[in-house]
Amino acid sequence: MRIEDFLFDHDIEFKTKGKNIGKGNIGIKCIYCNDKSNHLAIKKNNGVFYCLKCGERGNMISLIVDLLSVSKREAIKTSSKYDGISESHGSPARSCQPVSISWDTVMPPLNEKFLPSPHKKYLEKRKFNPDFLQWKYNLSTPKIYNVGDWKHRIIIPYFDKKKIITYSGRSISENPKLKYFHLSEKKCIRTPKQVLYGLEFCSKNIMLVEGVTDVWAIGDGAVALSGKQLTPDQEILLLEHNPKKVYILLDPDAIEQAKDIANRIRNFTNVEILSLLRGDPAEQDQNCLNKIKYLLKK
Repeated sequence: MRIEDFLFDHDIEFKTKGKNIGKGNIGIKCIYCNDKSNHLAIKKNNGVFYCLKCGERGNMISLIVDLLSVSKREAIKTSSKYDGISESHGSPARSCQPVSISWDTVMPPLNEKFLPSPHKKYLEKRKFNPDFLQWKYNLSTPKIYNVGDWKHRIIIPYFDKKKIITYSGRSISENPKLKYFHLSEKKCIRTPKQVLYGLEFCSKNIMLVEGVTDVWAIGDGAVALSGKQLTPDQEILLLEHNPKKVYILLDPDAIEQAKDIANRIRNFTNVEILSLLRGDPAEQDQNCLNKIKYLLKK
């Protein structure tokens, strides 16, 4: 991340050592307060900034927006000229992600040819087609599926630009203590909350949902947040995809989170919040799902 080059090219005075400049930081005069002594510290390794005087904090994308008086879209384009500057707090820029990892060291041997009977029955009980899901989303199970951390779980790979970047395991037990088991951050390239599950199957319209089973139920156009919040990394991916319209369909208990997401993205796309009377998308009947799918094809 060539932050110093960005500051130099835009005639923004900065210092890398001296008063108020910590190790690994770049100091500039804070634009958010009456600062005359470089109190705004930018971390060189990730672009996160913090003003030692007024307490303002954020990331390089938000700082570029305010420094140059441009939109978030323009700020991201500007950052890309300097090898990309991540908007996430502490996570690496997308251009710097590792491309090699030995999955054998972090995952048990996988059975990628077929799903065992218990796993198929679980999916069929939830009105899914196991064979189709396995084919489309590359689902698998451990070869020995009844022992270890991944026992009785469907292994779900997450992709970014056709590369597997992490795995999650969905429990097939009736009342599991943990529905999803994820690789730790140290073992994966990116976490589920740094990607949009299903984005590779989207075109002009996108529907934001909470979980992977919601994506399986709706199909092409639906992407999972892996939770109820849109993270900064996910927001950048959404912006880069440049959708014509974004629908937000979270569970009934997440209406406030849906409103927050809508307010954040409405500056760069059309957005509409949808709601369900009960349950999540994966629990709806086929008639309801057909209506949802129709919206994505408009």
